[in-house]
Amino acid sequence: MDTLLEKCVKKSGLGHLLEVPVQLSGGLMHRMFRVKTEKGIFALKLLNDEIMKRPQALRNMRLSERAAEELKNTVPLAGAVQIQGAHVHCCHEHWFMIYPWLEGKSIFPPDIQPVHCAKIGQILADIHCANVQVDGMEIEMPENENREWKQHISLCRDDECKEMMLNLLPCILQWERKGYESALKLATEQVISHRDLDPKNVMWRVMQPMLIDWEAAGYINPWQEMAECLFYWCDDGNGGLHKDCFQAFIEAYGKKVQLHGAPWQVALNAAYMGPVGWLYYNLRRTAGLEREDEVPVGVRQVKETLRLLQNRERLNNILLAWLQEY
Repeated sequence: MDTLLEKCVKKSGLGHLLEVPVQLSGGLMHRMFRVKTEKGIFALKLLNDEIMKRPQALRNMRLSERAAEELKNTVPLAGAVQIQGAHVHCCHEHWFMIYPWLEGKSIFPPDIQPVHCAKIGQILADIHCANVQVDGMEIEMPENENREWKQHISLCRDDECKEMMLNLLPCILQWERKGYESALKLATEQVISHRDLDPKNVMWRVMQPMLIDWEAAGYINPWQEMAECLFYWCDDGNGGLHKDCFQAFIEAYGKKVQLHGAPWQVALNAAYMGPVGWLYYNLRRTAGLEREDEVPVGVRQVKETLRLLQNRERLNNILLAWLQEY
């Protein structure tokens, strides 16, 4: 691995490695490393080989970084370093990206406070109001993917995971249907945004946030993304919602965006789309259909995502009641 990383660093024009690279925790799809070179300290993202085999993967990676470029003067963010006009690079059939090294940390429930939520609410409003355009990035209509849930459950290599999936399959199909039908209703109004603005993708330096990991950037309905972010940032860390965090977020967002008449019920249902898609991807991982060495992470993520979806269904009505006060 170190040999490959050395070659990636050299190809990027960053000179030689001065220290052994350190793998960073937290990556659920790709692998991140801290690399110190003759040109400084960087984060190197080694992209998942199976993901990069998908027909649109490389194009989407490039477009997402162009979205970050368009928004860099609007919100605080860290995108990939552009080297010889490109953000995504290939070395010995492995794709990688280079990022500036940031000192800071992500903040998670129960440590998220209203002051954090106010800043993220303001940033999200700034992105939505910017309404940037990226050549080649097109509005995406929700797709009814006809996922093969039963087939993939039968291939799952973890008995506990398989049992959980079978027991909850009727709920999963309902969440999938709700998400698709609701996202379809919202699809006529879309803006380019981050689309994965959960706490792991915000780096805090003291109280200054920096948005990272723009891989998912693209078109989305702003109300749908708002609903997703409220679940992320108002989580109290104990299975409930932190109302003070909610109020800080929604009031900061509402300073730039008119909230009255927002389609909150539809937006909350559309917010099922992301977790259900992530659940299906990780179910495939549990069967070894992505990469053989990803079976354990797939099992963990299926269990975590099922718990998240069950909890979200329970909290939907609470969040809807709060939103209807605005």
